[in-house]
Amino acid sequence: MQPSSDSLIQRLREEAERRGLLPPRDPPPLWPDEYCRPDARSAWSFVVQLRTWNEAESATQPFPDRRYLRRIAREWVRCWRKGQPILIEKSRRLVTSWLLRALELWVLGLKRGDGVIVHRTHSDAAEHVWRIWHLYDDLRKRNPDWGLLKPTPYGSLADKQLDSVVLPNGSRVEKHFEKPEGLQGSGYTFVTMEEISLYRRPGSIWAQARFVTQASAGSRNGLIVGVTNSSPNTDYQELKCKASPRRLLGME
Repeated sequence: MQPSSDSLIQRLREEAERRGLLPPRDPPPLWPDEYCRPDARSAWSFVVQLRTWNEAESATQPFPDRRYLRRIAREWVRCWRKGQPILIEKSRRLVTSWLLRALELWVLGLKRGDGVIVHRTHSDAAEHVWRIWHLYDDLRKRNPDWGLLKPTPYGSLADKQLDSVVLPNGSRVEKHFEKPEGLQGSGYTFVTMEEISLYRRPGSIWAQARFVTQASAGSRNGLIVGVTNSSPNTDYQELKCKASPRRLLGME
């Protein structure tokens, strides 16, 4: 039996990709179709499917449906679609950072990409990478009909400290601490800087984040996010004035 024209084309494409003559195609989205529209409604529908980890009670809990969280999600998606930086000044509630991890997971499941979570220390950043793993793995176990494969963690799951995690579609999230010169590469999907107002040089690492999220000409840049409590730090105050990010202030 002669191979069909479709199968022959498929084999030729695979051979061309193997030889580097064609760029590899992106795998399909990880999520069901209803969560794959690139808009805030789809993103929030995905977020509320997730469960956070309550450290005090050592238990998972449903993601809270709060108006201020919906507003952050809406603005985050808007800035992601435009490649516009966003700065969030929040109260001391961890759920805001959990929301950012959920949105980052959503985006990385839509299309293969790379993200960086920056914090003041390696251990703090590693905990936030672990949260990405937790959100995905808990979702995978509760929704076997989604057909999600296991993620690949690098680091210590027992200590909730991950250097990086790779999703089945090849998307990767890795940790970084506040030293700007260590942030290398290009074409990142996002760089999120937790507690940026407390960095020694917040303006320097923000500038470096701009560099590594730059896309090729005609393409959308990656998303830069700063999330923090307010601070009189002079460098941080200058950053707010000069960097011209979209700002969400006084989030409760």
